[in-house]
Amino acid sequence: MKRAGNLYGRIAEPLNLKLAFYMAAKGKLDRREIIQFANNLEYNLALLRHQLIYRQPDIGHYRFFRVRDPKPRNICAASFPERVLHHAIMNICESAFERYAVYDSYACRKGKGTIRALERARSFSRKNTWYLKLDIRHYFDSVDHSVLLRLLHRRFKDPQLLYLFAEIIATYHTSPGKGLPIGNLISQHFANYYLGILDHWIKEELRVRCYLRYMDDFILFADTRQKLQQRKRFINPILFLFF
Repeated sequence: MKRAGNLYGRIAEPLNLKLAFYMAAKGKLDRREIIQFANNLEYNLALLRHQLIYRQPDIGHYRFFRVRDPKPRNICAASFPERVLHHAIMNICESAFERYAVYDSYACRKGKGTIRALERARSFSRKNTWYLKLDIRHYFDSVDHSVLLRLLHRRFKDPQLLYLFAEIIATYHTSPGKGLPIGNLISQHFANYYLGILDHWIKEELRVRCYLRYMDDFILFADTRQKLQQRKRFINPILFLFF
């Protein structure tokens, strides 16, 4: 696997930071924290650039609240300057994550939302009699920081970027060394990438043609129940390595 490099400097470029501001502020320009940031935009973007250059990101300022969508979830929203940082990172790094993703991985990908996932599931169901639906209980809370960092080292080779990833990951935990915050752009990409190795294993080792995953929900289709039962026995030990 070819690793992506020379990305960190591009994240800190002024034009990328300005683009990240507009992306983070889109549809929310009436919010007080965004108005305050925009009122001194050039200074705030220069400060963010300075923090990146000197590897001193001001991160970990979270606001917590609870929603139902439809089940209750604890949402952890980063401060607006951090959200600008997250967009700046993903503007540059998203393509590296995208290159690793299998075709039928959905969520956090352009053109790969809920509707497209449902259409694909319907297509698979017309070809198969049986399906196996699995999910990972408390997925975001269960992501192992050390495993995630090892996976990121496989994808990226820029030491400064990997340091920044580690700093962001370390700002949040639900238990020692575990957990990603629900509600942050970069967390969604990390969480999707974390299960990418499962996608590749199911497609390439188990050779399951009709398979899709939407974040931590994944479905396998087959023409017999026995095939799915056998595949489930193989999948469970793999998941144990990551959680």
